[in-house]
Amino acid sequence: MKAKFVIAFSTMLLFFALVNLYIGFWNIRFLKSLNFKPNNFIYWTIFGLISMSYILSWITEYVFPRKLNTVIAYVGYYWLGIMLYFCLLSVVVEFLRFVIKRYGYIPQMSNYSKIINQLQGA
Repeated sequence: MKAKFVIAFSTMLLFFALVNLYIGFWNIRFLKSLNFKPNNFIYWTIFGLISMSYILSWITEYVFPRKLNTVIAYVGYYWLGIMLYFCLLSVVVEFLRFVIKRYGYIPQMSNYSKIINQLQGA
């Protein structure tokens, strides 16, 4: 029974880490398209702390003071919500990128084509 739990928990943690890595790399690509080049060490440190704050609040429940742990937990709650909507948004954007690359079509609307060009890294 314990082995099944360890395998299931490890799989969930791996999935959580991979989704966060995808979001982190996607954000770096987007920031670079805006000509903002963050320091990689600082970016990944802050991103890692924010993305792992929910799990960190579990681990440090009895170590940190209650108010600090509550703040860490709330950051984690908000990150889980952001992560959900970001995953939904990234599926739509990646689908649009695929269609644009496949058919070479960018509609000439006001700011839409500029946004798509930025997301493509042009």
